[in-house]
Amino acid sequence: MRSLLRGLVGVGLAGLVSGAGLLHGQNPPPPPPLPPLPGAVVRDTVEADTVDRTARLLDVASAASTVTPVLPTIGTERLFTPHALIVFDQDSIDWTNAETVGDLVARVPGVFLWRGGWLNRAEMPSFRGRGASSISWWLDGVPLLPLGPDSVSLDATLFPLSLLERVEVERLPGEVRVHLYTPRHARRAPRSRIGVAAGDFEIARFQGRLERRGEEGFGFGIGVDHISLPATVGPLGSYENNASWFQASYLPNPRMGVLLQLYQSRPEREPQLAFGSLVDTIDPGVDGNRTDLLLRGHWRRQEDGLGPRLDLILSRSSWSSDSLNQGITQIGAIGGWRSTNTHLGFSGFARSDRTPLDLRLTGGAARGRILSATAEAAFQRHDGGRTARWLLVRVGADLPLGFTAAGVLRTGRVLAVPSDSADLVQSVSERSLTAGWESKGAGFEVEYAHTGAFRGRAFQQFLTVPALSPVPAADWITFRGRVAPKQWLTLEGWVSDPVQKGIEGTPPEHMVGTATIRSKFLRTFRSGIFDLKLQVGFERWGQAVMGRLEDGTAIVLPSATHVRAQIQLQFDSFIAFWDRSNLQSTENGFVPGFRPPSITSTFGVRWRFLN
Repeated sequence: MRSLLRGLVGVGLAGLVSGAGLLHGQNPPPPPPLPPLPGAVVRDTVEADTVDRTARLLDVASAASTVTPVLPTIGTERLFTPHALIVFDQDSIDWTNAETVGDLVARVPGVFLWRGGWLNRAEMPSFRGRGASSISWWLDGVPLLPLGPDSVSLDATLFPLSLLERVEVERLPGEVRVHLYTPRHARRAPRSRIGVAAGDFEIARFQGRLERRGEEGFGFGIGVDHISLPATVGPLGSYENNASWFQASYLPNPRMGVLLQLYQSRPEREPQLAFGSLVDTIDPGVDGNRTDLLLRGHWRRQEDGLGPRLDLILSRSSWSSDSLNQGITQIGAIGGWRSTNTHLGFSGFARSDRTPLDLRLTGGAARGRILSATAEAAFQRHDGGRTARWLLVRVGADLPLGFTAAGVLRTGRVLAVPSDSADLVQSVSERSLTAGWESKGAGFEVEYAHTGAFRGRAFQQFLTVPALSPVPAADWITFRGRVAPKQWLTLEGWVSDPVQKGIEGTPPEHMVGTATIRSKFLRTFRSGIFDLKLQVGFERWGQAVMGRLEDGTAIVLPSATHVRAQIQLQFDSFIAFWDRSNLQSTENGFVPGFRPPSITSTFGVRWRFLN
């Protein structure tokens, strides 16, 4: 009883004290918190998360699957016969793990890539001994012209693969046309790409790209690619290239739009010295800034790509350096009409220099899924009153059981180097027949080609080969094969060789092959997002005369074999790679006087994702 009375009295006194405090408008300060005991759990004082993460995830998934209109790529609406076109889309570019555009084009049967050593040196594709005159380039449907210290050929190392999304290679009997396409992001969710790579000689590379499309029809893309190779002990010299790309577009509706694009490259390559006593400098190097500006307006009647369409083009390509400033302006129109099995098209460009007028008509038709035929007629007026014209005809057939066949004929007159006022128009006459067969486990392609006599041009980057001998009329045999004896093993390659002996400018018995082990570990990763590639490849050629000195002395390229190994690990769109070149330490290079470094490596990661 006494304890109960004491408790009541205590509660009453506490109430009186509290009431007195309220009457005076004051609250007693709360007692200080006791320190937590060792090992005790402290209560979280952070406010609860009010973001609905499930709804956020659903919004991102919806944006990633929502397709938005974009300007269609120029040239992809054309019809082609079998064996005429090789397409490298973004997935195949990542799969090949090519380091440069030249490295990618070198996979085309018959192409020999003149490499100035290793990465960062000049890489110039040549086809059937014609040198710089055998390759032509386009960027988003607009011809890319050589500028700056090299007015004969275009150095494709100025256009990094990380700033491209698609490469198409069009094959003719005596020429290769390379079409480069910049990214076209067609999803509501923003898309990003990052990449980091390193390797021997302290080489470093950084890549970044961001693309986004808005709901009102606006879209933009921006990308950078930086690669550097510090000065090393030896003749390679330092190199650095900072390339950037910017694109802005507006589509008020899916049938029309406008696009503005800027592509810039700033190469700084030191001159390369000789290993031996051939000459003091074998590569003059390059230091300048190339800019390609494009303004494009597009219209089409139907959203599905059929019907009429028209593109108006204004472009400006320029080169600037301490010693040289040069530029070419192009104004043109590209249009046509397309149905499900017929195409008619035209293109016309007026240029401020070299080729004031460039006109082309194209057409194609397919009968069912068996027969197809295309044609191209071109007329060019060059400086000095020189004119060129040619006709190109292709026919093809998709036969039963996976067989295909195609024939190509080209005749007319062309100009090898429009920038040279002393260059003369020459006749071109070439044809080819190709047959192939493809199945899941094997495939092959055999091509017989005849090319007429032609005077090609040497590459200005390689001072050890100042001139090429004229290529006589020649016949060529090219074979490509693929065998997959197991689902995880693929053997493939090609070989190209002139029938006549002594053809200069290209090595005989030129062959490229790879052995690839691929595993997706489907028992563990049933979704298929995992992919492992182990690949060993080689390139081999026989001894050849690649050019002539001024006194007519033959410049011999010794026979050689180069071996390369690659490891690539892919999780969905994340890729880690390791690339090792010249495993046999071969001293004979791809160009006389140029010796590649022994056993060089690059490694890094790339990642594409939707934000």
